Amino acid sequence: MKHTLSIIICTKDREQSLKNCLDTVFCQTRQPNEIIIVDDGDLNEDKIVALVECNQIVCRYLKKDIPGLPASRNLGIEHAQGDIVLFLDDDVVLDPDYVAGVMEIYETDPKRQIGGVTGALKVSYRPGVLPFLRFFGLDGLKPGAILPSGYGVLVREGEFDQPIEVQWLSGCNMSYRHEVLDEFRFDQRLGTYGWGEDRDFSFRVSHRYKLVATPKAKLVHLEDSAGRIDARRFGFMETNYVYRFFAKNMPKKPVTRLALGWAIVGVMIKNLLLAMTTPNHRAMLAQLRGNLEGLYAIKTGKDFMA
Repeated sequence: MKHTLSIIICTKDREQSLKNCLDTVFCQTRQPNEIIIVDDGDLNEDKIVALVECNQIVCRYLKKDIPGLPASRNLGIEHAQGDIVLFLDDDVVLDPDYVAGVMEIYETDPKRQIGGVTGALKVSYRPGVLPFLRFFGLDGLKPGAILPSGYGVLVREGEFDQPIEVQWLSGCNMSYRHEVLDEFRFDQRLGTYGWGEDRDFSFRVSHRYKLVATPKAKLVHLEDSAGRIDARRFGFMETNYVYRFFAKNMPKKPVTRLALGWAIVGVMIKNLLLAMTTPNHRAMLAQLRGNLEGLYAIKTGKDFMA
């Protein structure tokens, strides 16, 4: 059975990145039925709608006055008409067969046991980075796993060659059956940026539905720095928000608490090393300060940066 597809792209002040992303959507071997743009910035609506519709795709443009990624995702869900809903970040670049690879998984699942599908990220690391992350429980060997620390392992190209079941889907490219989105919503209490909202959402979904990663759907996440939060706030979320995820979703056992603490130590050492060895040392020191403020907020129960 051939399914219809809605693509939701939440964006803020990254018009060129959005256009580049859309260009890779227009080049897909299988086209979506509609594209929903949720704008937290100041796009030229007429220009974006015309760009999409000239490629024979329905475009729904939604403008929000109060920025917030979880709220933007939820708003997009309310307007999506497709059997499958695919969330893309506005700074991803898709391989031409990405959409076809995702849709193949759903359409070869007649019992509808699969609730969500993601693709494989093309990622490269400097020597020593992955061993460091894995030593501190910030990464692992099993793609798409949620680690005892509460951190998640990315699904990366080259680490698997057949569709595999995973525990979470990365927000830059995650898709769900529409009926899944009738049951679940993104947690808007996570605020404007909502770091980790993808992990929180998909991990909850994984308790009810099977989540799958396919190596046939490949992409690059450029991680455009424009429109992102400042380093200090991001550092706050690196410690505080992973604790929130842990408190909400993970078993409270001595081994998992130890894993969380060890991972947070790793985050802070990472930022300290980057502050000492990279040109943007001021930003990394601000991020490290945010780490400490995140820990203080855990202890006091007060987010004084909100």
